[in-house]
Amino acid sequence: MSTLQQQLAALARNAPRTVGIGNRARYRTPSILYSEEEAKSVDTTTVLNMATNGVLELSNMDARFEPFLKSLFSGTAAEVDREVQSSGVNDELDATLERFFMLLSPYLMLKPAHKAIEFLLRKFKLHVYNIDMLIRWSLPFHNSHFFSRLLRQIDFTPHPKWDWLAGAQKTEKGVVRETLVKRCLSSSPFLSFICSAANQISQYNPRASMYISFVTVTILEMCRAGDADVLGGALRNTLLPFLLSALSNSQCGEMKTSAYMVIAQLAARLSLTEDAVQQFAEISLTHAGSSFTDAITCVVFLAQTQPHVRHFSKATTAILAASQDELVDIIAEMSGSVDIKPFIHMLFNSLHATSLTDDAEFSLANTSLRRFPITKPKVVISFASRILLYIAAHGTHDKKKTQRAVQLLKTISSKYAMALDTAVENVLEDLRPPAEEESESSDGRSTAESSSEEEDDDEVEDAMDEEEEEEEEDEDNGYAQGEEEDEQALRMRVSSGAAAAGRRHRLSRVQRFANVRALR
Repeated sequence: MSTLQQQLAALARNAPRTVGIGNRARYRTPSILYSEEEAKSVDTTTVLNMATNGVLELSNMDARFEPFLKSLFSGTAAEVDREVQSSGVNDELDATLERFFMLLSPYLMLKPAHKAIEFLLRKFKLHVYNIDMLIRWSLPFHNSHFFSRLLRQIDFTPHPKWDWLAGAQKTEKGVVRETLVKRCLSSSPFLSFICSAANQISQYNPRASMYISFVTVTILEMCRAGDADVLGGALRNTLLPFLLSALSNSQCGEMKTSAYMVIAQLAARLSLTEDAVQQFAEISLTHAGSSFTDAITCVVFLAQTQPHVRHFSKATTAILAASQDELVDIIAEMSGSVDIKPFIHMLFNSLHATSLTDDAEFSLANTSLRRFPITKPKVVISFASRILLYIAAHGTHDKKKTQRAVQLLKTISSKYAMALDTAVENVLEDLRPPAEEESESSDGRSTAESSSEEEDDDEVEDAMDEEEEEEEEDEDNGYAQGEEEDEQALRMRVSSGAAAAGRRHRLSRVQRFANVRALR
């Protein structure tokens, strides 16, 4: 087979790559440095030498440019005609070009970058085969003369998805941000395009701040300009996966910051689904790292703006409990300028009876009760009720849990007396058997049952004795003052008497817990 036949065969194999390419773009001499007539008079070797010098200058700023001198700017590369190469070779070339432009993006306004692009446009026909790549990595400079010159190299006729940029080819000022924002609102693929680029560059280029800032500002303006229905659709289809990925990004702190800002803007504009709120909170805290304060701030804002979400997930609650020392300090500092009450309410709605069994959750509950105000009585009532119901269900055989219950209830008693009254009344009412069963006298209880109840009484008394001994040790720290009055009030408040049948044992546990404290 002759050389000519080989070339014709190669062209046939690559025919799909050339379908739809405009003749003007394919056969003209592209240039961002010269006019069309001047470009024709500058030979490829001159352009290559100029590009090599440009890449050497870039290498002085970032050594990662050096390998591209061999792969894209060598004498061998200058002899390559991509239109007669196999698809595999062209795919490899495209991947190399993508890495180069991803690295080049922050430097696109510098003259050395323009020199490199000049050669790549001419040699590899980027304006024909790599239009998406050119637009993707130059978008942060959308309002520049450089962006307009780059767009002028492209024939948009066979590429309708980009024809909305055709107007910028005739100006010197590029594309205004308002145009990009409108495009994000009207085109989910374009919004996905810039979100994907931000994720991609954040993983590859540590100098991705400029691109991430561009995407962040564009999305924030989109959130301000769009109506609720459009934003809701964008969140479901594009923004939610982008934000979750950004929150879990361990390589680029700017991505997390961007996500916090966008989530806050969306939360201010929309009523988010409970699932979205739970995912934002959990992933923010799970991957917070050194950004824990920012993550907490984001979660506090979600609590403020999404009142229909009443509690955190178990995983989020566990993270908050495990980080309580830092959490309490952050919340205390925020309380002077931020409304933390919705966050505190969600926190206590999330602390279940495991606050008696889990060391971290017990400590968080006790500390938060002492330090932060709860303005919704029903939150206190619900929390206290869960403690009382736990005792009703499990008895008081476990001294450690009993002591914790006493401590939490006494703290509640000292600050939220009426709420505790209501909680005790509600629990006893829920556990009290039907009226007809109350006629069964407690005298009918078996000796074994009476003996078991007496043992429960003894255990509660022992737990109270130990609690009182601990309180005496805390006097020097200022904790004992007023506790005798608090305890007496709690004894009177939690006392009740009712016979039980059917659900008698659970009821009697709460009653005995109350009665023993009332008698001491």
